[in-house]
Amino acid sequence: MRKHVTSGDEKNVEAQAAREYWQNLFGSDFRRHATDVINGALNYGYAIVRASIARSVVSFGLLPAFGLHHDSDLNAFNLADDVIEVFRPFVDNQVKSMQLAGDLSQDDLSKENRQKLAGILTTTCMLSQEVHTLMNASDKVAERLVAAIEKKDPQEMIFPEIQKTLL
Repeated sequence: MRKHVTSGDEKNVEAQAAREYWQNLFGSDFRRHATDVINGALNYGYAIVRASIARSVVSFGLLPAFGLHHDSDLNAFNLADDVIEVFRPFVDNQVKSMQLAGDLSQDDLSKENRQKLAGILTTTCMLSQEVHTLMNASDKVAERLVAAIEKKDPQEMIFPEIQKTLL
């Protein structure tokens, strides 16, 4: 479906792909943004990663309110919301792993589940053919974003890759 996404996505292909993605990952009844424990776990994990990214972009001299694609006047973290997109699969994988282990059978996230999700920043990834934690990777990605902006060259960007998945 990615080949059919055009600028502006007038045919809503991205949303169709997202629905298929979520249903393949969590089952045909799953709906993103519902008020269930899986969505709660996803949101909590994304918040942890978003905070790390916001810290990283600030530490490399960028203002998180000024995004590349996200541009809401009400969002102080537009840039973090742009950068987080390449980190979301790590959270998705962690939540799926927790679901498979039976950790998400409750209605609310337990303290233990929140601790597991907070530990997402110690998850390792591949970045430029080296192993890094997600926390370190957010620094490296922010650093290279600055280089890409300064050189006006998107090829300067680097993106984390999952080493292995449990799925």
